[in-house]
Amino acid sequence: MSTIHEAAAHLVLPALVFAEPARTARRLTGPEKGAFLGKDLWRLAAKFADDEADDVDLAALPPKGASAWVERVADVAAVVVRFPSPRQEGEAHAAVIVPTRNRWLPFLPGGARYFTLERTFDERGRAGTAIGEWTGEWIRVDFGPGPQASDKDGFLDAIERVLAGTRRPEGAAPRPVPEHVLRIIERAA
Repeated sequence: MSTIHEAAAHLVLPALVFAEPARTARRLTGPEKGAFLGKDLWRLAAKFADDEADDVDLAALPPKGASAWVERVADVAAVVVRFPSPRQEGEAHAAVIVPTRNRWLPFLPGGARYFTLERTFDERGRAGTAIGEWTGEWIRVDFGPGPQASDKDGFLDAIERVLAGTRRPEGAAPRPVPEHVLRIIERAA
């Protein structure tokens, strides 16, 4: 990881989702939402960020712009997470956590899928977005360009097309995460 923002969106939150999807969904949308999104997630992410690549002042937490809520995605209750505005390529604008088991009783044991809308730049240096998915095996699946960062409905529509199988991956790349890192995150949760 390079920044606290990347560590939060691409390591800590997906690790928590894969380890305990129901508890993580409750933490993001329930009574402890403020503490979790305001400080807990970012303090944990700071443990895995490169110091010289990150200028986030932990004393200044909570980060502005972090929020979470529930939306219907492909007939299930999914959790949408809005991250603070990304500054660097690869940092996430948002994430969507979609339960994989029961459409009427979401987040039963059985896992969840974790999607991100990430900041990108094209060859001319113009800002854009890309849709990615982290799997429980720590493979990042690339679903190509995404909608504008402010287009929540466009992002959710793209996720629905992925879930329906009408939007196909453009590539995938593994990123092994050491087992001790995952244990640290799970214990801290």
